[in-house]
Amino acid sequence: MYSNLPSKAAAFKEVLNLLVVGDDQPIPLAERPEFRAATVGSLTERLRALAAIHAQVQGRVAGLRMVLREAARADDDLAGIERMVRSVIPRPVAWTIETFQIP
Repeated sequence: MYSNLPSKAAAFKEVLNLLVVGDDQPIPLAERPEFRAATVGSLTERLRALAAIHAQVQGRVAGLRMVLREAARADDDLAGIERMVRSVIPRPVAWTIETFQIP
């Protein structure tokens, strides 16, 4: 398993990244058409599009997040990834407020 990845933590991070975007294309989520589409239209349309993206991403990563949370109890490297994942969760909210200029 580790011939291409140096550790369990690296494998978790790679799989998590793949699940976030939904495929193995080297295109960041913010540069994908569905994400760009969430930046046009009325505020209601943009928020609906963003909510749909959020639901899709969460649906793809939920199972791995549960595994990571449990595995982090026994592995310091995985615990670091779990802390990183938890730290980025508030970012979409701040990005939404800034991007959509919500008062």
